[in-house]
Amino acid sequence: RALHQKFDQDGNGKVSLAEIMAFASEMGRSIAARDISAILEEIDLDKDGKLSLEEHLTDIENQAEGGDEEEKQEMRNRKRIEE
Repeated sequence: RALHQKFDQDGNGKVSLAEIMAFASEMGRSIAARDISAILEEIDLDKDGKLSLEEHLTDIENQAEGGDEEEKQEMRNRKRIEE
């Protein structure tokens, strides 16, 4: 949740392409808008062009699926806490 809030600069609960680019810039990273847009399109489940907390958590959980059982359990526990 804290990471999502760092991206969500306007506090509306959704992270836009512009907010991701601004966060990357603050971190000293230069990432092409088309690259971020492609990633966002893949994980934006409701296709509204923005990343909700639920979509963000789902993406993190999906990434952890390739990890060990301990990582998977940690993600399930985090999701329960967020609900």
